[in-house]
Amino acid sequence: MKYRINLISKSPIMIGEKKTKSNYFKSLNNFPGSVFYAALAKEISYRCFYNETKEFDENNNEKMFWVKEGKVDNKDCMKNDCSVKNLCRMFKKIKVSHFYPFGLGVLPLTAKVSKDYGDKICDILHENILMDLDYEEYKKIRKKYENEFGRVENKKGLNIYSRNDFDYKTYKCFIEEDYHLITRSAIDPLRKSAEYGSLFSYDLLKSIKLNRKIEEYGKDTIEEDNFTGYIKIDSDNEKIKENIINEIINLDNIYLGGMISIGYGKCNIDNINREPLNLNKTDSIVDRINNFNKYLKKYNMKDKIYIPILLESDAYIFDNFGTKINDLNSKSGLNPSNIETEDYKELIKNEFIKDKELSSEFTLEKIFAEYESLRGFDTSKQIGFLRDISIVMKSGSVILMSIKKIDAKIMGYLEKISSDGIGEKNEYGFGAVKICDDFHNKYKRNLS
Repeated sequence: MKYRINLISKSPIMIGEKKTKSNYFKSLNNFPGSVFYAALAKEISYRCFYNETKEFDENNNEKMFWVKEGKVDNKDCMKNDCSVKNLCRMFKKIKVSHFYPFGLGVLPLTAKVSKDYGDKICDILHENILMDLDYEEYKKIRKKYENEFGRVENKKGLNIYSRNDFDYKTYKCFIEEDYHLITRSAIDPLRKSAEYGSLFSYDLLKSIKLNRKIEEYGKDTIEEDNFTGYIKIDSDNEKIKENIINEIINLDNIYLGGMISIGYGKCNIDNINREPLNLNKTDSIVDRINNFNKYLKKYNMKDKIYIPILLESDAYIFDNFGTKINDLNSKSGLNPSNIETEDYKELIKNEFIKDKELSSEFTLEKIFAEYESLRGFDTSKQIGFLRDISIVMKSGSVILMSIKKIDAKIMGYLEKISSDGIGEKNEYGFGAVKICDDFHNKYKRNLS
């Protein structure tokens, strides 16, 4: 059960990403659930009557902005008129999604845009499946749409094409971003002057608009500076859920991302939809799977049921993945660049389908993915320590699975990963997936 939450940006935002240059930082136009989670932790710490109580990790290093689970069980704490006592007590039970502008998601990596005919958008997943046909037969099919799209190239970014409140083919919608560039110089603490060669720049997201362009009427703005995400509270007590929602609403303002000490990152909590949203009903997943495969049956591809899985956020699915690769190398006597494709696909499949009994029912057909290695410092510690390197599969990646038939166990598992996500750090919104995203059907290139 999820609650929809809207945030309105009131000052430029700096949401960091992996640095491409040593002295230039550009903000993302969306932010992970961990950023919102950290903002809630700061608000709790600021309001806590017992904030002077220090917390330490296993290495005896003090943790910063640490919310201790169960702190409000203390009788003295419960007596105080704390405005966030329920939020604090249930903090570990709260899960947060990623926040995207205007409730938009990410485009799948199967999205392409025409290089010859304006901004015509299409999805190539269906035709990639049809490539498994006899090649000569596939060439006959392909000729039917080459004249319509011509050459195509990759299209990345936010998915503005699947909103239900307008038809993209009628209204040419686009996102307009305005960034605020500031340049600073680091100060040498000994000389009390500018440090040599220390200029650095921040490109902060000042505003973001969703515009609609109609040929006869020009441009109008549909929404502005609105970020939407979801929170989930793991509790059966409806009263506690209601109290937590009220406490979050009463925070009014929160500060997200970096440079908040000088006023950046300010957001208003606009509203929270109090009606729990069951966003992943089993029957809707079945409908999407059937609609996706309906088109393929025209070409007698009836032996398999195809299930595309779209990553709506980055996924930390490679737990001990390097060890598994090394084990595979030692058995085959190969280096990582020479691993057999089928062995690699089997490893990826097992990271998505953790249920060993069901894993044999799935076959990984194709992978459209990007990967990234992440490292950094744990800023919850007073003395920064390097994190272990993590390899993540990037949002927008598409994993195409197939099964022989649909049964209750398979649908139950698909419903579970649609609700809970895959991999690690699901409580921060990582590993969110969607089964058979509507974009694949809505923008497929018709071959007949």
